[in-house]
Amino acid sequence: MDRNFVMDFEAYLKIEYKLDTNSSEKLMRIFKRITTMCFKNGQMSKDLFCDHKLKKVKKDRGYLTKAELESIIDYKPDNKRLEKVRDIFLFCCFTGYDYSTTTALTDKDLVADDDGALWIDTHRIKTKTAAKVKLLDIPLSIIKKYERKRDSIFLLPVMSNAKYNLYLKEIAAACEIEKNVTSHLARHTNDLTELRVL
Repeated sequence: MDRNFVMDFEAYLKIEYKLDTNSSEKLMRIFKRITTMCFKNGQMSKDLFCDHKLKKVKKDRGYLTKAELESIIDYKPDNKRLEKVRDIFLFCCFTGYDYSTTTALTDKDLVADDDGALWIDTHRIKTKTAAKVKLLDIPLSIIKKYERKRDSIFLLPVMSNAKYNLYLKEIAAACEIEKNVTSHLARHTNDLTELRVL
């Protein structure tokens, strides 16, 4: 194996497998870890990636417009399953929390400031970074809505991320939103404080 093999393999991933830049870059990083380990162990005479830089393309992850977000707020599901999904999605939109952090929230994460306003004071599940967010009207109303119905320690009804994303597609279709609405999209949607309470 030599540097040409590395370049040919990268081209193979992009041309034959039709992977985009970021997908092929992810696989190339795995390949690089293996070849670097072999080089350090003396199984290869040269680091194949010493002159080869891997590049990631920054993507615009998208977000919902105010009109699209309002259409989800106004959406009245005809079953509890979609109602829960809509509520969790809106909660994520207005707090900026990712799905895994949202589903892990408990009463212990709720704190009141000197003025009596409620905040969530927690750490993000994936990055472990501190994340303190003041609860605006919409997320606060969602927490209160499920307060009486809780059958666990969690603030909001928990379901698998796969089901959640699947049901979000149903909601997007019902609201005539053509974007790929996923749990990630909520995080990238700006908080719109002027929107009315649910």
